[in-house]
Order: sequence, then C-alpha cells, then structure tokens
Amino acid sequence: METKDKERDFTNELNNKLAIERTKLSNERTFLSYMRTTLTLLGAGVTIIQLEVLEELYEFGIACLVVSPFVMMFAIYRFLYNRRRFNKLFEQVQDQ
Repeated sequence: METKDKERDFTNELNNKLAIERTKLSNERTFLSYMRTTLTLLGAGVTIIQLEVLEELYEFGIACLVVSPFVMMFAIYRFLYNRRRFNKLFEQVQDQ
C-alpha cells in the first residue's frame, strides 16, 4: 500500500513539474510569435516603401514601420510579466 502511495506522489509531482515546463515553454513560444510578427511588419513596411509599384500603399508601409516597435515592446512586457507571475505561482505551489 505504501509503495502505491509513493508511486502516486511521484507521478503527481512529475505531472506538476511537466505542467510548469509546458507553461514556461508556452510563454516563450508566444513571445517568439510576437517577435516574428514584429519582423514581418518591419519587412512589409520596408518593402512597401521601397517598391514604386506600391505607391498607393506608402502610408500603410509607414504604419507598419511605426506599429512594429510597439508590438515588440508589448511582447517583451507580456513575456516578462507572465514569467514573473508564473514564477510566483510556481513558488507557492512548491511551498505547499
């Protein structure tokens, strides 16, 4: 009986650790998605501005260039905020 309890405790602890790692990786994956979006906006903005064929979209190109740093700042803020929040939560769970 004691062996089954130890196995169950080990399994629960392992599941908790794996859930924590999945959460951390999810936060990183979301951050990288925002970074890809930032690079895409920058690339699109520069391309639209450089191509004379797309003169009617010049303002859109400028908008892409203006928006991209804000997306990057939001991504960094969100990543750091969630990491701090998750770390506090994980410490509380480990203390119990």
